Amino acid sequence: MQRLLSLRTKTSCFVREEKYINGSECRQSRANSVVNLESSKPQTNLTTNLFTSHQLKLISKTIKMAAELPQPKNYITTHSLSDGNSVFLPENVVSSDPVFKNIGPTQSRFACLGASTKVPVSINPSDADNDVSALTKDIASETQPANVPRPAGIVFRRTDTPPGAVSPMHRTLTVDYGVVVAGEIELTLESGEKRHLRTGDTLVQRATMHQWRNPSETEWCRIVFVLVPIEEGSSVKGKVLEEEFRRPGAH
Repeated sequence: MQRLLSLRTKTSCFVREEKYINGSECRQSRANSVVNLESSKPQTNLTTNLFTSHQLKLISKTIKMAAELPQPKNYITTHSLSDGNSVFLPENVVSSDPVFKNIGPTQSRFACLGASTKVPVSINPSDADNDVSALTKDIASETQPANVPRPAGIVFRRTDTPPGAVSPMHRTLTVDYGVVVAGEIELTLESGEKRHLRTGDTLVQRATMHQWRNPSETEWCRIVFVLVPIEEGSSVKGKVLEEEFRRPGAH
């Protein structure tokens, strides 16, 4: 416990490798897996009297959990401009280490793996609106998470949800095709219906109001999604669907 108290006074965030980052701001590790335990923004000048012994144990456990979830590479292929042969996209164009962004205060995070502003997808390197350009813009975007390009774009995304995290009840104007690749997640709909998804389970989320909750106390959950926008003006019972994010407890 004394070791935890000493370490806690040095910093307010942790990285996968279980090293601490000192200074006035938190910086992402190469694996882009900074875990901020206070909020979606780094905190500074925090002292141990803000934490109970139970909370310090949870902090220690969180460090361990962050290290247990691997950060796989994402490889993108293309064509050589010199001879037309198939090659891998250079690392200086798009890194094979996905860049993660935080999603609100839940400490969940996502990484965009691929994107296009239109379907069929443009792969023409002379097209300023091709899929690689769309991906680099998404990665650089400050929007968290970046919206799916409308009216006919597509996004390929990896989402990580920490133990115990709960999202707001919300709707996006997309059909989301998902595969749970690690851990487990509970999906709750506006009707109160629930489904418990485990590793290997798949889902098709069709622009409905929904909420995510990771029921595990020890394991992160990772879902890989392909998001496609719904038709503009889509309606249910005469009401045009809109993006919606509800505060906890709101109806």
